[in-house]
Amino acid sequence: MKVFVDLLTLCNYCILSNLLDPRTYNFPGLPYGETASPTHLSQREKHDYNALSPDDRHYFSYVRGLAINLINWVHCHFIFHDTEGSSNDFTTLSRKYLHRQVRAIIAYKAAAEKGMFRECRTVHKRTCADKPRCSLPLTIC
Repeated sequence: MKVFVDLLTLCNYCILSNLLDPRTYNFPGLPYGETASPTHLSQREKHDYNALSPDDRHYFSYVRGLAINLINWVHCHFIFHDTEGSSNDFTTLSRKYLHRQVRAIIAYKAAAEKGMFRECRTVHKRTCADKPRCSLPLTIC
């Protein structure tokens, strides 16, 4: 079953790749973190304008389609049973898993914006042993 969880994780990453790419939320020639002009915001609203090139947009669409096709292929070729022996629809399982991962990303983003996480790296190795805030899950360590 771990193989299928890994497969779903990869598919979810492919499905969310456009969402996770910071260029989706920026504009060409505008440094990251700078405030967008009203013209940029208007172009985003009207034409979905951002810093992604047309090739990148096509790539993200293609990869997302491959991931969805792979999920459908697994659904057609495998039957999954839960601990009680009932069969489960793989597309439903994949949808629930995607939803769970999206909720985790949103929770992580909210916590990061509140300053709950901090980078705690040493010069030679990455460690969090002596940092009290780093016991939280999903810390950048």
